[in-house]
Amino acid sequence: MREARALVSSIRAVFSSEYASIKMQKGKVPGQEMVAWEHRFNLSEFKEMYMISNIESKARLSVTISLGWRIGELLSLKPSFIKEVLKTVDSDGFVAFDYKRKKTGARIRGILNPCAVHDLTLYLERVPRDREEL
Repeated sequence: MREARALVSSIRAVFSSEYASIKMQKGKVPGQEMVAWEHRFNLSEFKEMYMISNIESKARLSVTISLGWRIGELLSLKPSFIKEVLKTVDSDGFVAFDYKRKKTGARIRGILNPCAVHDLTLYLERVPRDREEL
């Protein structure tokens, strides 16, 4: 949950300082219905966030964009699982894998683009071995 708040806070900080404010209650992670239709990020905004991000934020941002999953599924990804998945990079630089949703148990397909693969590789080199979350 801490990582979700950090991700939302960093995006909110960049967005509110550069564009317009996003209204949320203090101390609460916004639900999908809270932020629906308030703003849809465009490619140039993602590029700006990516350019000013550190390695960890770049990895999270590129994985979020590549997968398009809910935050719960993203937070349930373990570094050990991702390291194994990254060993299956195809000739074009993409990685495809199956994953089981934590909440419903449904099977979902994940496809990481070459940018996400690169950012994750750099990030995972620096993650402590005992870390449980991505």
